[in-house]
Amino acid sequence: MTECDEVAANLAAPPHASSFDDCLASARAQMGDQGETIISNIAEVLYERCRRLPCKYIVIDEQVLGYYQPGTYLIGVLQRKPSAFHKSDNVTVVMREPVRPATAEDFDSFRVTKPSDL
Repeated sequence: MTECDEVAANLAAPPHASSFDDCLASARAQMGDQGETIISNIAEVLYERCRRLPCKYIVIDEQVLGYYQPGTYLIGVLQRKPSAFHKSDNVTVVMREPVRPATAEDFDSFRVTKPSDL
């Protein structure tokens, strides 16, 4: 495993159908203080992971629409209700919060375009 693989394993990847540009934007957002070469290398690893692993879409505590890739412990946030969190972009999932699979109706409710793999 390379250093890029290790770093990418600790980053949330965009949903399964993402392009390389989406992965590059995600890596840049999570690692903005790094150089472009490093960010690009991390984005390549994220893109390969996105292509290999289908996402599972979930709703957390009826407040957050998110996704995760089986085999990883990171959850990506697609949308959240404004009342759910204040001032912080971070979301921490506590095991006691109810988590359920997302449905097509959830994507409508959160005003997010339904993915083709739902």
